[in-house]
Amino acid sequence: MRSRTLTHHGPRGANAARRSEHRNSPALPMVVIAIAVRLSLGRPVIFRQTRVGQQGSLFTIYKFRTMLSDRRVCERELTGVDRRASHKCDHDPRLKPLGSRLRRWSLDELPQLWNVIRGDMSLVGPRPELPRLVDGYAPWQHERHDVKPGLT
Repeated sequence: MRSRTLTHHGPRGANAARRSEHRNSPALPMVVIAIAVRLSLGRPVIFRQTRVGQQGSLFTIYKFRTMLSDRRVCERELTGVDRRASHKCDHDPRLKPLGSRLRRWSLDELPQLWNVIRGDMSLVGPRPELPRLVDGYAPWQHERHDVKPGLT
């Protein structure tokens, strides 16, 4: 007598529901973070900035806002090639406690998933830079624009 193995694949919509769940899994944390940013820092909740993408094209990057909007507090000339020195200053008074926590866990970058969906960025690649920094690049540094910028 021949043995027959029966396989059960579950309800018809189970696979579709699982796919939808995976696709929408960042939605709840993003809503919670958006509410927290709105209550802590006010509007706008999303920070938008122009960055340089693949082949030197410009695109708008999205992040949760982590700082107050006063740009004059930490203005200084760009020095050296160290990105950290060019993008951030120590103990910036604009950075609020919520913003500090979001940055520590990179949760401020969750809205960049929209950039990935739109095709401006990929999950893995070089970080997109500000146009004013790219203007000072040596010729060999522009090779980074041969690929899409990434989240990591």
